[in-house]
Amino acid sequence: MFKNILETNFVGSSIVDNGLKMGKSLQFAGSTEFLESKRIVDFIVEKKCYHIKTKVMQLQQKHKNKLDFNKNKSIPIEIWQQTTELQELTRLFADILSLPINKRRQSLLHLEKEVSRLSMEESSEYRYDAIKKIKDLNNLGIKIEQEKGKMINEITKLWQKVDDASLGIEHFFRELGHIYYIFSSESDDSKIIFGNVPTKEKVFKLPEYYADLLISGNTIELLDGDSMTINESWFLAICNRINDRFPKLRIFVISIIGLQSSGKSTLLNALFACKFAVSVGRCTKGFFMQLLFLEKDLSVHLGVDAFILIDTEGFSAPEKMGEPYSEKKDRRLATFAMGISNLTIINVLGESMKKLTEILQIAIVTVTRLEKVGMSPDIIMVKHISEKNELKLSELEQRFREALRKALETVEKDDDATAYSPPSKKYHENIVELYNSIISDCKKSKNTTNFLNWYHLVCGYWKTVDHEDFAVQFKTLQEMDEFMKLKKQVANLEGIINEAFEKHKNLIKKNIRMQCINQKHSNEDSIRKECHQLIKNIYDVSKFKNEECCKECMKVIEEIAKLDKDLEDKNNEKPREEINKTIENYIDQCCDSIYIELKQMTDAILMQISLSNVQNKFIDECIEKGLKSYNKLSDEKERKREAENIWKSLRKEIESENKNTTINVNEKIDKEVTEGYEYRASKKFNNMYSANTFPDLSMINECEASLQPNEIISIQTQIENMVDEILSDIDCFRDGIVGDLILKIDKLTTSGRKYKPGSKQIIHAYALHYFKERMNKIQDEWNKNNTPVGVLDQKKDEYLKKIQTRLQYSHSYQTEGVIAGDYLLRAIQKKSINTENTVRINHVLDQHWIKDSERVRTKYFIELADKVHNNDKDKGVQHFLKPHESIEKWFKDKVNSVKREDQGKIYEKTFNTEFKYVRQSILNCKEFEEIKEFVDEYVTDNGISYVFLNAKDDTIAQQNFNIVQDAIIKELDDGKRNNRYQLKDNLLLNPSDSKNVMEKLGCTEPCYWCGALCCEPRGHVNGDGLFKIHRTDHQPRGLNGKYNTDSKELQTQACHDISDDTNMHYQKKIKKWKIAKSEDFNDWEFKPLKYSDDLSVLMRWFFHELHEKLAVSYNLKVANESDLYRNCKLDKDYREIIIALKNKIRD
Repeated sequence: MFKNILETNFVGSSIVDNGLKMGKSLQFAGSTEFLESKRIVDFIVEKKCYHIKTKVMQLQQKHKNKLDFNKNKSIPIEIWQQTTELQELTRLFADILSLPINKRRQSLLHLEKEVSRLSMEESSEYRYDAIKKIKDLNNLGIKIEQEKGKMINEITKLWQKVDDASLGIEHFFRELGHIYYIFSSESDDSKIIFGNVPTKEKVFKLPEYYADLLISGNTIELLDGDSMTINESWFLAICNRINDRFPKLRIFVISIIGLQSSGKSTLLNALFACKFAVSVGRCTKGFFMQLLFLEKDLSVHLGVDAFILIDTEGFSAPEKMGEPYSEKKDRRLATFAMGISNLTIINVLGESMKKLTEILQIAIVTVTRLEKVGMSPDIIMVKHISEKNELKLSELEQRFREALRKALETVEKDDDATAYSPPSKKYHENIVELYNSIISDCKKSKNTTNFLNWYHLVCGYWKTVDHEDFAVQFKTLQEMDEFMKLKKQVANLEGIINEAFEKHKNLIKKNIRMQCINQKHSNEDSIRKECHQLIKNIYDVSKFKNEECCKECMKVIEEIAKLDKDLEDKNNEKPREEINKTIENYIDQCCDSIYIELKQMTDAILMQISLSNVQNKFIDECIEKGLKSYNKLSDEKERKREAENIWKSLRKEIESENKNTTINVNEKIDKEVTEGYEYRASKKFNNMYSANTFPDLSMINECEASLQPNEIISIQTQIENMVDEILSDIDCFRDGIVGDLILKIDKLTTSGRKYKPGSKQIIHAYALHYFKERMNKIQDEWNKNNTPVGVLDQKKDEYLKKIQTRLQYSHSYQTEGVIAGDYLLRAIQKKSINTENTVRINHVLDQHWIKDSERVRTKYFIELADKVHNNDKDKGVQHFLKPHESIEKWFKDKVNSVKREDQGKIYEKTFNTEFKYVRQSILNCKEFEEIKEFVDEYVTDNGISYVFLNAKDDTIAQQNFNIVQDAIIKELDDGKRNNRYQLKDNLLLNPSDSKNVMEKLGCTEPCYWCGALCCEPRGHVNGDGLFKIHRTDHQPRGLNGKYNTDSKELQTQACHDISDDTNMHYQKKIKKWKIAKSEDFNDWEFKPLKYSDDLSVLMRWFFHELHEKLAVSYNLKVANESDLYRNCKLDKDYREIIIALKNKIRD
């Protein structure tokens, strides 16, 4: 849209005066003093401007400090009730506004003049000191950051004092807006009307009074420059009054932007004979607007009825130097001004183009990111510069063109749009020429708009701009590009940090196991204390010091130094601080996570040791009883039968002693459900909850008349996602969790669509059933590893073997040798399984199609397209009905089915190698202590909980050493010969259980509107700011069952092709698309991502192939044929699409 500005010659142009005619709104009243204005001036003189602004006008002060009146409705009412001076000020100002229009304008002019004079007098000393310190700061050239920061802080405080004493007519306007909101939202008149305050009728007339002023040519505030908000109810109320009087008002919106003190307001005043505030330094904060009606002949000539002029806050003001986000604020303001205008005047003073270029470059990108809500502003650049500097200016122009060219490379240009750059040799000589340019632009423009549409656009667009945080946070496109590179560097560094922590975590695990085994006779609390000291070492690792560093930690140090050097070279402290803080936070999170994991491991080991002592004692007693009748059980069947009996008795004993440690989850859930629904449960709800099966969500159709065909699937997905989110951070049942769930369900059933009571009961019952099912699985997993009975059940095979051995050899040295040999075989097997798993996972990750999420999805959709192409269209429909579930299941099945030619060979090789090592190590031992040390260390290193020999046998006689050694060797040889520990598939980890593998799939959250899968990294929603946003290449919405509400035909447009003024119907709401995006779907980005052009074409192909079957599934009509071929045009056939996608996988 900014095309021609790159080629326009800025110097030299003829001046033609065509006699611009403006309407009556340009006729200003005199400055006669009125009694009403004098009263309020006297009030201000008595109270002082500072007091009025900070102590009386408390409503805007609270709003400036980010207090949300919608969430804290009682606070503004309390302020109104308790601040008598505010009541008096409101009454006095309302008296002025209720005057006849001419007297009203004159009184306001008198008030504005006097308030400005009083403010200037009151703030002059602070203003002088601030300007002096700025000069000192520039002249001294302070290089020491600490001193510079101190002086900037002092200047910031002085400007704040200036601001606190600066009272303007806009502050009265703001306060009235908040009072109007109070009166509009409070139904109890006794809370707001009392004493001498204005009546409700008078307050409700205020928007009409201001509408009269705006129509008559006065200026009102559009955007509050202090709180950076638009008082929506107040602004819309005023504009609605104008629309009531001029229902088909055609407008052309002209905004002006530029650096502070570049003469923006002066230029508008000179162009249109208006009265925007001017003086040295910053006058305008936020945006101000003026409505200028045109004479009839000019209106007919231009095709518009009025101009809306928007004066904007100057960029890069010295008063902002202490504000942390001032640059981002300037970029947002530029974006907003351009986005709501038909024409934007860029005002350049002298050689200030560099700063302005940085702001505009990002604004152009941002306007395009936000899709500009249908408005394409033209640009007029006005430069004020002396003749002698024209050569220097040409160099700046060239840089400006280059900067815009780079910005335009990132956006789609509108070749029909134009941009002008008239010369500006002498200011007063070129005003008429500038008139001509504006008039010409207005006449040529196709972007004139209706006033009603425009003022609704303004509120929604500001919310969107205010929410947009990606582009506006950058100063230039180069900075944006550098951010993306730094983002990759940080991700790489996080991976290296993970490797270092993983190594040290495993070392600490080993030390904890040895600590527990070596001190098994010590007090449990004492062992736990020693282990916790070991665990704290993980925080020493996080310091990553050079002294005695391991290879992995040294790599972290080197990468951090490299990143820091890159940041230092860029000479920008802010991103350096932010990235350093990000890395610090990541390291802290790693430490905390590992600390918790190691503490849980310690508790588990100590519990197992304690349990083992109890079990061994119980087993010994049972065996002693069993052997009283005979010395040994020689028959293998008898030994197995007796071992099974002892095992059952042991389990019963442990279960009895620990009956309070196992939680009955269903009882807990039922109890909390009974309490939570005590006063709200119906008989129908109780029956649904107590049933053994999930309630059928389709029963909601009986209660909801306007339910969309595919909304049942959406409800189910929302419920399951909500429950999964609640359970994501817990590993066992906790009291109160059902209450949390009930609150979440209530929010789900009331925040969007307002469901009827019957529907709510069905949703509650379904959510509770799903929760109970998932909670039981989580608790079962917890019980396996954290309760005595659970741990015992996992070791059943071990204990049966141990019992049978003792029954066979009695309690002898041979028995202990056999048991030790068996545990060594188990440790060898575990190490071999871990090695096989690692190789298997790496083999999966080495597949060419699994390098990244784009390739994974491409492969998935190629296979899906093949099925559809071969007439298995049901498979295609199944995906688009449940995209998240379909691709997740496919990916898990796919990676789990990946086989190696040498599958199991790594296990076999590792087992044989380790077996030889273990066997030879036992043979190399010369005394019992050497055997004990090796056995304990080897099994512990491989995560097996076992202690060689009981306490009473620790001092074994050397003459029995050979018995133990021979028994171990024999057990090792027998186990290997009998293939007792051969590899079985069920022992291996499924690749889909690997976090590293699943990360390759990426985020699979589907877009609410079109069902397209998010293409961001898996788990990105746990990040901050930009990283949380879902992004994708959106697809035809009909694939997700979205339809035209009138015709019931499936929609053909993708989300990014919808115009911002389109009415969107969802969840019993009707909102403009621009509003819906910013308010209800601000966690998604709706713009073409160019993630994969060929994949986007394939989605359109799917819609062509499947829309008939999808229409049947959704109980809708097929897509309109003309819409289908207009919005889903296919410029490639199936074969071309698939070949292109297959090449993408192979690249």
